[in-house]
Amino acid sequence: MSTDRRLEKATPETWMFPPADGWTHEQVKELDLPFDWELVDGVIVARGQTVPWHNRVRDRLLRSLEDAQCEPYEVLAGQSVRLNERNTPKLETPHPFPNSIDLAGLVRR
Repeated sequence: MSTDRRLEKATPETWMFPPADGWTHEQVKELDLPFDWELVDGVIVARGQTVPWHNRVRDRLLRSLEDAQCEPYEVLAGQSVRLNERNTPKLETPHPFPNSIDLAGLVRR
């Protein structure tokens, strides 16, 4: 293992052992794990499973927001949003965003 953990990429073998200052987006952006996850305060956190009721509510909310959508907004769901280098939470529920939003700040996994 490298002596400079700050530069290492997270792997399926090392994701549980973040560097002292935590993982960054650059270190985890290509990480492929067998579960849904997000980066919170530099730590990879497994996202909980949803139940069918939750999925139905989310999907109906998404359809309703899309039907009501008007300029200058668009509706996005299931997107990770980079708040900073150590926080990329995934939006579970749909959210309206202005069309002019800097999409470079939105990250898909």
